[in-house]
Amino acid sequence: VLCCALAGAGRESARNALQQALEQHKVANVVRVTTDAEAALEDAFGRGPGILAIAGTGSIAWARTPDGRSARVGGWGQILGDEGSGYALAIAALRAAVRAYDGRGPETQLLPELVRLTNVGSPEGLIPWVSVGAKGVIAALAPIVIRIAQKGDAVAKEIVDQTIRSIVEHVETLYRKMSPWPVEPQVAFSGGLAAPGRPLRIPLVAALARLGLGLEVLDRPIDAARGAANLARQARAA
Repeated sequence: VLCCALAGAGRESARNALQQALEQHKVANVVRVTTDAEAALEDAFGRGPGILAIAGTGSIAWARTPDGRSARVGGWGQILGDEGSGYALAIAALRAAVRAYDGRGPETQLLPELVRLTNVGSPEGLIPWVSVGAKGVIAALAPIVIRIAQKGDAVAKEIVDQTIRSIVEHVETLYRKMSPWPVEPQVAFSGGLAAPGRPLRIPLVAALARLGLGLEVLDRPIDAARGAANLARQARAA
């Protein structure tokens, strides 16, 4: 059995096309194609209820109720969405830096630091850098922006705070969309910004608590690969 849990596999047409191609190549007797988010949800909660928010290069959240209903918010990609992601955080920082250079925005340490880290020589060099930069390369700037915020830069801090609000908004939207819950769901945070030990984990948990919903946060790493293996075992058993 092969389970492919992939980013960008949310559309049924894409899943079916990939599954058919893999079946034609006979890479396994049984092939299942799903999203990386579903695999992470499986690792977090098994077949049980819960809400999972992933904040990494991109962002998405999934929820499943005790009766098996499921829903998602986010996951719209870097043009239409990805609020609360490393990519969105980095793009906001780059925009703030060039506004500061123009004088249209407040001064910020983001300007010299991002010019230095991207090795472009001048703010004008950010134009070609960002136009050809892969999504993951741009998102890799996020930890630097967070560190600048932690040093007291007001512009960077507002960008980070907005990132946290966006991630929590994903969770709150799903909680209310799927209500009433017969039992309060647990919440799991995953991804490069939000997993245990990652830079936004502690403020995210605190921001969720301030909503007053009484949601418990699952305090362990979530492994989508492990979830995909579980889904493969389930497909074999079926």
